[in-house]
Amino acid sequence: MPEKTRKIPAGIHKDYRKVCKVAQEQGFLFGKLGKKGHPVVWPPDPRRRPIPIPTTPGSQGLLAGWIQQLKRAGLQWPPP
Repeated sequence: MPEKTRKIPAGIHKDYRKVCKVAQEQGFLFGKLGKKGHPVVWPPDPRRRPIPIPTTPGSQGLLAGWIQQLKRAGLQWPPP
């Protein structure tokens, strides 16, 4: 079983890190999956699956889609 922690994994792009900080304040947990340890975020609801955190900047569309995944999992965005 992967280890879940409140600490945001290293190597996350700054745009994603900002969203991760808000998610951290709202009870989301972080960790790594797989042999190479791809970073993921676990929603507070244990019935939800982990959401992979992109490790490269990508595009604004990718960031917006990732935020939508987190919102479906319970993230309040934009932050209150």
